Amino acid sequence: TLKAAGRSVTMVLVQVDTSTCEVKLVSFLRDLYVQIPGHGKTRLNAAYVYGGESLLRQTLYERFGVSADRSLAVNFSVMVDVIDRIGGVLVDVSEKERKQLNSILKFYNTKNGYAQKDELLQEAGVQRLTGKQALCYSRIRKIDSDFMRTGRQRKVLEGVYQQVKALEPLTLAGILAETMSEVKTDMTLADAAALVPVLLQLNQVSFHELTVPVKNSYNNETVAGMSVLVANLDKNRDSIAAFLAPGDVAP
Repeated sequence: TLKAAGRSVTMVLVQVDTSTCEVKLVSFLRDLYVQIPGHGKTRLNAAYVYGGESLLRQTLYERFGVSADRSLAVNFSVMVDVIDRIGGVLVDVSEKERKQLNSILKFYNTKNGYAQKDELLQEAGVQRLTGKQALCYSRIRKIDSDFMRTGRQRKVLEGVYQQVKALEPLTLAGILAETMSEVKTDMTLADAAALVPVLLQLNQVSFHELTVPVKNSYNNETVAGMSVLVANLDKNRDSIAAFLAPGDVAP
């Protein structure tokens, strides 16, 4: 997910194993302090500004040893639109999260020309979130940490998958056709359409999650006025490799 300025707010690597019906999600925190090829050391989310998805992929490969077959970049407005098109997402929201979601949503509404109280979430618990609500839920950090925020983002992704899986194939194909032009990806419409039957045939999908940097592998530091996470790259590479290994869901 991108800000208008081009920095990647959310970076998630998704691995799907059709044989075991496992989906593994690896979230890379934006404040990771790493060497970006050709640009020196800075926050990981600057890689997208300097060189788009290709430089971000190169950075993730060189620093963390991971590669991706395909990439998909979605900005905030498109994320809102896509979630609304699929009918929202089911997410379990705590009361503390609900209050913070609404605080962020009021700011979002005012900034984007909506009535300030438009679509405020009225109750906690398992709720079907609209696109705006899901976006604001994904941005919650103030009540805890960036680590918890990535967990919320993965919950939204899981909710998107479950909602997409419940759609009729023709409906899903229509949504794909309508939205492919609105996202930045190296997949063609044919590539995306070919994934539809693959996703629909998966039964009892289990989701497994990892946040990078992993526990006890980093320090919080201030570098050139920036609050950053300085990680032990070897430990994180090993943890990622173990997590993504076939049949391995190490925390």
